[in-house]
Amino acid sequence: SPAVRETWKWLADLMRLRGMAEADQFRSLDSAARAVFDFLNVRHDVSRIAPDAAFRVDHSKVARSPHRYSGRTAMHANVSVHEPQPLEDTDSPLSFSMEGAHDNQPGSLIPYFWTPGWNSVQSSQHYMKEVGAELRGGDPGLRLFEPPDNDQSEYHSDIPDSFERHSDGLLIVPLHAVFGSEELSNASSPIQQRLAAPYVAMNDRTMNGIGCSEGDELTVTVATTKVTARVKLAKEIPDGIAGIIVGHPELPPMLLPAEAKISKGGA
Repeated sequence: SPAVRETWKWLADLMRLRGMAEADQFRSLDSAARAVFDFLNVRHDVSRIAPDAAFRVDHSKVARSPHRYSGRTAMHANVSVHEPQPLEDTDSPLSFSMEGAHDNQPGSLIPYFWTPGWNSVQSSQHYMKEVGAELRGGDPGLRLFEPPDNDQSEYHSDIPDSFERHSDGLLIVPLHAVFGSEELSNASSPIQQRLAAPYVAMNDRTMNGIGCSEGDELTVTVATTKVTARVKLAKEIPDGIAGIIVGHPELPPMLLPAEAKISKGGA
């Protein structure tokens, strides 16, 4: 579908519509990456992260698909035995095919791990110089931002104190649900059918402290935002802390974690 495109291409179109001269730098993925690096003032060669689109292994692109994909013609045999030409990837040295290089590619261009007699990641050791060592093609990745030479911060030892309850309220922390916490998926009917009702989760000691039981209705006030939900037992949550599901379509947005006032009953 023409509507399914890379993000950088949409950004380039928006920049052209706004008459931005920077759009000329977004002609390919490589040029877009260089433009972003320049904007961030990161002085590294983009090709050190992964080779550019012109890279080849023995004059061939690196195959995305393993040899076992040779039966692909059968997928469309009911339509035609003539195999359609694979899509061409102009933005990377990878091909949408089993044709191409399967060996000696850089570590950043390994599309899959496969070796005869082994399954998936179990074969990864065959791509290493030795078990647990670096990849034969070099380990991918590049550190973009180096700490300054005069950086004396001790973030690893400056650990905040454990939470202590300072009022009659509770510390409210965000809880992320499998169904209900993601903005876009919440718009789909199958996800909506699996949404749990909003709840305030806490352990039994915290419940006893505020005089409520599982299933009771509570009103949680964070700043000027009020949320009404049922209490749910969650033994893994520490004392003085309660959790509220975030992203739920029935709940207003809240900046969490935050101290909150708790009252029984609806708002």
